[in-house]
Amino acid sequence: MRALLVVVTVVAVLTSKEADACSCQAPGPPCETMFSATVFVGKVLSSKPAPSANGISTGSATTTFEVIETLHSEKPLGKTVDLSHQTNGNICGIAFEVGKTYVVYAGGANGQLSAGACS
Repeated sequence: MRALLVVVTVVAVLTSKEADACSCQAPGPPCETMFSATVFVGKVLSSKPAPSANGISTGSATTTFEVIETLHSEKPLGKTVDLSHQTNGNICGIAFEVGKTYVVYAGGANGQLSAGACS
């Protein structure tokens, strides 16, 4: 019995693959995706981590974009917008680099835009 357990354990270890917690659903058609979100072209002005809770990083940040062009939005965007997002790739986070320009597909509620690696 012990030998069987060792064999099963060895096979499991040798055949296991790395697991990723972030799994994105395949995107819909481009037009459907675009019109179901706020979409803009923006240049990153700054990115700040969210305040930690009891000294523990929340893994989220707020990035400020200069809006270059609004492609779709229910409400007019200002010259700049703040976007909340996770930064840890294992939970579908995304890191934006200051000075780079992105096409951003954002969702959100209560006037606060948010995005993740899947968007």
